[in-house]
Parts: sequence; C-alpha cells; structure tokens
Amino acid sequence: MQKDATIVNVDISVLDPKAVTEEMGLMKILYIGNPNEVDVIESAIPDQMRNDFYIVRSQDFLVEVMEKSSNKGTALTKLADHLGIAMDEVMALGDGENDYEMIQVAGLGVVMSNGTDNLKSIANEITLSNEEDGVAHAIERWAFQS
Repeated sequence: MQKDATIVNVDISVLDPKAVTEEMGLMKILYIGNPNEVDVIESAIPDQMRNDFYIVRSQDFLVEVMEKSSNKGTALTKLADHLGIAMDEVMALGDGENDYEMIQVAGLGVVMSNGTDNLKSIANEITLSNEEDGVAHAIERWAFQS
C-alpha cells in the first residue's frame, strides 16, 4: 500500500473505524484483514453507508470504501469522453468486483477466466486467466481483429 500511496502522492493513516469522521476528507477507506475478519466487517456496514458511498469487496481480504462515483466505470467513461472515443469502441478487461462498473460501461467487457462469477455474468466475453496471459489473448482476439 505504501508504494501505491507514494505513486499518487497520498498519506496513509491507520485509524480505528470509530474515529473516522466526515470532516477528515478521506479519499478511500480500506478494511484489510484475513477473509473471515473482512466478512464480519463487510456484513456490519450499515445500509446508510452503502447508500452514501461506493463500497466494494475487491479482494477476499479487502473492502474499499470511496466516494459514490469513484469507480473504474466512471473513470473509463470520463477518459473516453475526454479522448473523443465512443464507449462502444472501448474494450475493458477485469477480474474482480472493483471492475464491475468498468466491464458494464465498456462496449466490449472482457473478464478473465479466473474472474468472479458475478463479473462473468455481465461480460461480453471471457478470456484466459491472468496466469495464461489473458489480457494479451483478449487484445489479439478482439482489439486487433479486422
């Protein structure tokens, strides 16, 4: 995490969840632990918080809490708009729940074979796994086809 924080020039603080206030202006809250602990944390998140924030279980050991519109789908849409690219010309690849909105908005949503079942359910196509060079396979098969 420290590496990621350095790349985007943000400080990391470890906080007791009870000490978090709206005035802190936090960009992202991460609940990290063993999967059983994260199950408990995720199930305890109140409905009001789910309505007010974008909450995603991006890994079995990680729940992310962010501003409501902070997701890869929103970012991809804004980038495509900025570059003048129609969304039906955009291919997105993903494997986790934090890729859901991105796969949903892309003209071609491709999910890795090792992706979550929920993500696969909205995919236009399924490619090979990460370990089998699924991204390269998808680019060769769908982006470079004539």
